[in-house]
Amino acid sequence: MRLVFMASPDFAAPVLNGFLERGHEIAALYTMPRAKKGRGKKSRPSPMEKRGREAGIPVRAPLSLKDASETRILEKIKPDAALVFAYGRMIPPEMLAIPPLGFVNLHLSLLPRWRGAAPVARALWAGDKETGVSVMRMDAGLDTGPLLAQRRIPIGFGEDCGALLAKLIAIGGEIFAETVEELARGKARAAPQAQKGATYAEKIRKEECRIDWSKPADLIMRQLMALSPKPGAWCLIPSEKGGAPTRLRILRAQREERAGGKGGGAGGGGGEILEAGESLKIACGRDALRIERAQKEGRNAMPIGDFLRGARLKAGCRLL
Repeated sequence: MRLVFMASPDFAAPVLNGFLERGHEIAALYTMPRAKKGRGKKSRPSPMEKRGREAGIPVRAPLSLKDASETRILEKIKPDAALVFAYGRMIPPEMLAIPPLGFVNLHLSLLPRWRGAAPVARALWAGDKETGVSVMRMDAGLDTGPLLAQRRIPIGFGEDCGALLAKLIAIGGEIFAETVEELARGKARAAPQAQKGATYAEKIRKEECRIDWSKPADLIMRQLMALSPKPGAWCLIPSEKGGAPTRLRILRAQREERAGGKGGGAGGGGGEILEAGESLKIACGRDALRIERAQKEGRNAMPIGDFLRGARLKAGCRLL
């Protein structure tokens, strides 16, 4: 088939590779415009732009798809289908009508649950027991199109966003390719999404990443897993010399029961360090967390034992 592929983050590369390995022609790769990063604010290509150029695929990174010129360009490409995976742009109705097989989207949730930008993180944060992948034919709404295929998987105990994302991409990439091929053979059948159970997975906001130690350990654990490894849930370590506190990203922890009830329970209030020898145990609004892996601002992530050897934290101090 002659296809157009639309994606932006680096984790979309295995899905693109899957279509190339099956012998399909990727006539164009659409990705987000170059972002200016670094001290010099230099323009740098997105990970998918780099992957496309390595594969010899023509790359397009328009600021918007709403311009009529973009519709004409897609008409000239004449794709059999357009494939979308974490692209980051809404597709105008006039473009949706161009490919004979339509625009087909891979979404990492069990639609209609978790439509939107951050379905994997939101599923973990909500404490969902299962998730999955959905392949749908796109319409003018936000992840509202009819479903072509779905696959359910359980969420493993202690599974963070990075691990769950990798699992879903491996499963989703295969189902995505198989479904598009079935669509071309006339064997795929679309079914409307259920009207009930729709939820929206909004993009993770910066202010959501700070840990509120007054909350129960169970809720904080969900936050850690949803935000690990990136962008990471964080708190502040107070300075010993009265300077500015230092940000600490907490990447992995285990919940531990703690005697006492609401308001911190026995042994300290929320955020108080209960142990800081070979390990780091922090009091929460209910129960506690034993930290296993962390990252101090400006440093590499490391096991908590390595961190504590240079941190000079002690029991009774409070994380902010």
